[in-house]
Amino acid sequence: MNKNSWLKKLEENRNIVLITCILCFAFSFCVQIWRMFPLSDVLMGHDHQYHYLRVEAVRSKIQNGGLFTGGIDYLFLGGAGYASSAAYPSLLLYIPALLRTAGLGVGYSMKIFLLAVSAVTYILMHYCVKNISGSQICGSLAAVMYTLSVYRADNLYVRFALGEFVAFLFWPLIIYGLYDLAYKGLKKPWILGAGFCGMLLTHTISTVIASVFAFVYFMCSLRKILKIRGTFLRLCLTAAGSMLVTAYYWMPFLEMLTAEDMAVSHPTFRASDFTVSLFTMLGDSDIEGLGIVMFLAVIPRLFLTEKSPAYEMIRMDTDCGESRPAPLAFADALLITAFAAAFFATDYAPWQFIGKFLDGLQFAWRVYGLVTASLAVSGALYTYYILKYTDALKRGAVIITAVFALGYGVHSNGKNVNHCYPDNSYYDVPDNTYTIGMGEWLPDAFRREGDKAREKTKCITFDGNVVSDDFAREYGIVVFDVPDAGYSTAEVPFVWYKGYTAEDETGQRLDVRISECGLLDVDISNASGTVTVWHHTTAVQDVSLALSLISLAAFAAVSVKKQRKNKIIFQKEKGVIKDE
Repeated sequence: MNKNSWLKKLEENRNIVLITCILCFAFSFCVQIWRMFPLSDVLMGHDHQYHYLRVEAVRSKIQNGGLFTGGIDYLFLGGAGYASSAAYPSLLLYIPALLRTAGLGVGYSMKIFLLAVSAVTYILMHYCVKNISGSQICGSLAAVMYTLSVYRADNLYVRFALGEFVAFLFWPLIIYGLYDLAYKGLKKPWILGAGFCGMLLTHTISTVIASVFAFVYFMCSLRKILKIRGTFLRLCLTAAGSMLVTAYYWMPFLEMLTAEDMAVSHPTFRASDFTVSLFTMLGDSDIEGLGIVMFLAVIPRLFLTEKSPAYEMIRMDTDCGESRPAPLAFADALLITAFAAAFFATDYAPWQFIGKFLDGLQFAWRVYGLVTASLAVSGALYTYYILKYTDALKRGAVIITAVFALGYGVHSNGKNVNHCYPDNSYYDVPDNTYTIGMGEWLPDAFRREGDKAREKTKCITFDGNVVSDDFAREYGIVVFDVPDAGYSTAEVPFVWYKGYTAEDETGQRLDVRISECGLLDVDISNASGTVTVWHHTTAVQDVSLALSLISLAAFAAVSVKKQRKNKIIFQKEKGVIKDE
């Protein structure tokens, strides 16, 4: 080939690394767009109705001015309300909900949101691994492996597990934050803090898994962490700050769990009943597989051992006092994490002993999020070390992108079954708002009563047996007249949660309690005229929201002050500002 060929010129271009990274992103992102066409259709999966209903519930909140309802979404259960937002944070769902409010269709709104999540997931993984390795190419390798992984695809196309899919945004931040903790003395505490805050406000089960992972890593790296002065203090402050910022969610959540016996305390599924075989894990299973490709990505580690010919080509010195470069040592820790977590998902693990601790995961393969992130980061780092010293970084990045894109396309082919709802007012029909999955966040009394409780969400029942549909229900408010027959209780069509208030037309407060069906019982024995029932925020909800807002304001002020200080220092160093 001519030395002056276009390929030679391209390879000698000083921007070739940037071009390669952009091409890797563009190609992997195009594959994901392709699997979502047509964008107007509704993407289906096991849990799609519940998650679309969550978006529509947030839209209803926006339109009805019900943002402060204590986490209760009144579009659910025909208007009876369900504490979905209280237990399953809806912060990021405001994006598709606002698109819906602006007039976009159900399919367009959700798919725009999903594509945005995919793009940001790629960018965050690229950023985090680039900072760990010091290489743009290595960041691209990890981002490609991660966003085009089998489990992430199944979360979208098969399960439509929206919370877990969005939680993939924050695994890279947590992993990078732990690297910064162990090797840099937590110089960037906001990375680890943002990772855990985002995870907690997205998917609770993933947060539990991430917390266990972080604790184990912290204990294993304790000696290293304590060597860098001030690291432990910064970690404590980061943890405290994260808890304060997210207080508006977890404090009311704990209050809800302790106020009444909730269905989540009586799980329908237990993780010990949903373990997987090794063949299933490595195979092409719809929801229980990781795929062989993710594990093949870490094979380059075999060539980085002391007896490997490639070992002598790599400089193994570091200022961290390790026999391996810090990124490589960290990759080894992630590799061990991945294999350990994967082991606990299999039927080889001693579930007869660990079940009582881990059954709350519902499915043993929930740990695949951590496994996928760990394999992607470690595999990218191993591959980077090999490609770097064989002068094949750019070509290797292109080849790996093509392999993972092909695997993603083949695996997901035929799994994104689309279904067009009749119109965009599908959930305006009350009967279509009762699909709430396993209903973990209902009072257990409501779930036990089943169809009987459902029928009672459509009427008022006096003294347990006299049924009336003579009432008015708007968003979060029920109004009815006290009958002349002298009834003592009225079972109001609201699911019971702490915080409900009832008043008669004289302003007299009426006692409220949970009914046998898990609905709201109002004592009307001394009431007169018209009774109004509504939900107000509890003291815990008010205090927690104030704590979160004050904390956010304080962090914003500190950040602005620090930026100004750094700017002044930079200007002094450049001679723009002279010391007096």
